[in-house]
Amino acid sequence: MARTATKPTDERRAEILGVAAALLKSGGYKHMNVEALSAACRVSPAHLYNFFPAKIDIAVALADHESHALIAKVKARAKSGKPDQRLKKFLIADLELTYEFLETYPHYQEVLERIGRQRPKAANALLAAARVHLVEILKAGNADRSFLVKDASSTAEILQIAMLKFRFSQMITQLSLADLKREAEGVIECLLKGIESR
Repeated sequence: MARTATKPTDERRAEILGVAAALLKSGGYKHMNVEALSAACRVSPAHLYNFFPAKIDIAVALADHESHALIAKVKARAKSGKPDQRLKKFLIADLELTYEFLETYPHYQEVLERIGRQRPKAANALLAAARVHLVEILKAGNADRSFLVKDASSTAEILQIAMLKFRFSQMITQLSLADLKREAEGVIECLLKGIESR
């Protein structure tokens, strides 16, 4: 009997994630189950576990993929200008794009909540990926003397904490995007006062 060709591991993993994303977007976390995934990918449920030990691991991989795509868009919006302008653009873009993402794909809110509860280290890693770009902006501000920041990494973490309400905001509040932007701009102005060189 001839052996059937198997897909390379990366290709199969990408296929599983693509199917999982479609199931999640159409019906939510409960529809992204092993039975539906294995049927759509034409593999056994046991084969899925070779790639992802648990359903939550699929959710983490999806969130990681979407988060990196969002971060790239945020970074693109904040690539020009002086460091203070770039910082404000970055934080406002993060608010707008994460807000728009949850408006478009509301089922991801449940995924993010589950990751926060079941895989807190993965949730922290998602924040850390965005923080890299904040650190870059802060270091640029130190270099041109517009900021006076002793530790860019710690300051970036504090900025993220201060702005947490404005990242995937629907998880915390039901305010409109316009109201959130108004609030965020006020918070950003206060934060900038704290890091600007005098």
